[in-house]
Amino acid sequence: IYVKMGGTASKDDLAEFLGNTPSSSSFVKKVSILRAYGLLTGEGSTFILSDLAHRIVAPSSKADEAKAKVEAFRKIEVFARVHDMYKGKICPEEVYLANTIEREAGVPSESKVAWAKAFLEAVQAAGLYLAQGGKVVIRSDAPVIESVPVEISSQQEKEMDATGNKATEAIAREER
Repeated sequence: IYVKMGGTASKDDLAEFLGNTPSSSSFVKKVSILRAYGLLTGEGSTFILSDLAHRIVAPSSKADEAKAKVEAFRKIEVFARVHDMYKGKICPEEVYLANTIEREAGVPSESKVAWAKAFLEAVQAAGLYLAQGGKVVIRSDAPVIESVPVEISSQQEKEMDATGNKATEAIAREER
């Protein structure tokens, strides 16, 4: 949505992008999920990526992206509750996780396995998943790997300065 449509999409364009028709139940479900994660706003015929979505798809830093993914993950109340229970600990096997989700988060018995699977997928997507010795450890926060400074030659520095000067000159011309 961000790359193809600039962050704003009509209902028809969003449905096509998601592989559905605007009136299909699949489309309605996908839009509902994007809203639940706090990634999509808008009503009627126009949908807009939220600020949180922009922080994920066009982050200002790796740290901001990691924080935004965790924030989106935690917008789902069941995920936040289960995450709080297991952060820093080994996640139980899926069957036990499902039972915990039912008991502690109030999910109906017939939905608990689906919620457990969704939790494991989402915790991984949010960067809160660490495989360690055949076990899954749930992180409290997503790890942030900072960029490593890149050394540039003096020639590259001159070229960058020249490009920067050209950009500054172009901006100054436009302001006149």
